[in-house]
Amino acid sequence: MIKKCYRKMVKELDNSWWAVFVLFVINPMTFVTAGYHFCATGPIVPVLRFMYNTTYTERHGQSLPEDTWLVFFSLTMSIFIAGALVGGTSIKILLSLMSGKRLMQVCHVTYILGILVLSVAGGMTWSYETMIIGRFVIGLPIGMYYALIPTMTSELSSRKTAAEWQSYGGIALPVGCLLGVFFAHPKVLGNIALWPVLYAISSIPSIMYLISSHWIPESPFYLIRKSKTEEAMQALQKLRQGSSAECKAELYAIETEVNKSTKIVGTRKLFTTKQYRNQALTVIAVFAGLQFTGATNFIIYTDQVFLQANISAENVTFCTIGVVALEVIAGIFGSRLVKRFGATRVSIGATIFIIFSLALFTISQATFHLAPTVMPYIAIVSVAVFLVAFFGGTQLTALVLAGDLTIEPTRPTVLAFATFVMWILSWFIGFIPPYLQVALGAYSMTIWLGCSILYLIFQLVYLPETKGKSIDEIQTHFK
Repeated sequence: MIKKCYRKMVKELDNSWWAVFVLFVINPMTFVTAGYHFCATGPIVPVLRFMYNTTYTERHGQSLPEDTWLVFFSLTMSIFIAGALVGGTSIKILLSLMSGKRLMQVCHVTYILGILVLSVAGGMTWSYETMIIGRFVIGLPIGMYYALIPTMTSELSSRKTAAEWQSYGGIALPVGCLLGVFFAHPKVLGNIALWPVLYAISSIPSIMYLISSHWIPESPFYLIRKSKTEEAMQALQKLRQGSSAECKAELYAIETEVNKSTKIVGTRKLFTTKQYRNQALTVIAVFAGLQFTGATNFIIYTDQVFLQANISAENVTFCTIGVVALEVIAGIFGSRLVKRFGATRVSIGATIFIIFSLALFTISQATFHLAPTVMPYIAIVSVAVFLVAFFGGTQLTALVLAGDLTIEPTRPTVLAFATFVMWILSWFIGFIPPYLQVALGAYSMTIWLGCSILYLIFQLVYLPETKGKSIDEIQTHFK
């Protein structure tokens, strides 16, 4: 069956086995590690607390105070997002200094270094400093993956198949979340003896890439930009199954595209030209809306959310595995909804479901005393609805809208600002949930409920319909 699937990919998608290996195995597996680190730490919080308390007691002669634990807990859970912010904002500079293939190698080496700090140094010392530093270092390449992998996928695949290969990245993220919570279960690797292995196994895709990168060709686009036409032709012949004439035709198309590239609009022109400014503000608002729904809260604190909902401690990770499995299904079918109804409508529909889920969760917590045996199940349903709506709608549509709402000269600069806003909000929203739980208790999700309502109003009033619209028609909206 695997052999038949491979032959189908090579035949129908017009790629060699090297291209299939990179586009179907390496790149999606790299995205899997991002989802893995979003979700793998939540189930081992009891292990972290025991380790941190042991280390603190040895150093200070007293147990770890609750307020100090909250600081360490919040930093440990969210610091890799701060690393992703730094990595993501440096991608444009780094790509100007080296090829995409070389930067991928740098990313994977950095990732392995972070794993060594986390698993080896952290496992030996049980120190909260190594855990926090290791998570930060791991975040650096994860932030770069979000821009680098889609870029490399576009440049290594043929034009007619690029969209299909890109879709695997969207599915890989929730798959990584599912693997993270599964391996982090206390009966698997999420215990005091095996937690270093939990993190160490996530380095497998990086090791695979570094071993195979010697044979993976450079991007033909990069080689053309460097005026290395012969090397670009050799790369295409290695990546494609087509004839020499077909490779020459694709090479000509790449040369034409590179030579016709319009000068990128800079920051000053972006915000002083009305059309460009409206584009930028709209896309930034879409990316900010991704975070203001409270998604980071639900993704990295899923176990803690279920504990808050009075699910027993021995069952919370099973509940997390169940709802995360639904994320994978939502990611698979969400792209079909976008194709049928358009990104704008799917985004609005997903936000409505998110508002419903946040309201339902708050009601289940505020009225828990009225039906203590029923409300935990309602909380589980609300979390499931939220994650399905987010991964099957909100997240999928964000990048689609970014492509539909911008034009070639503005897209790189707009996305640079939008991703910066997304990551900085993601870190902030990843840091504060423990404090919201202490301060607001049953009403800790109301802040995200209010923000989601505002985001829905923005979508209904300002977000243009993109399905069936030409670029000129969409840009008329911004003029």
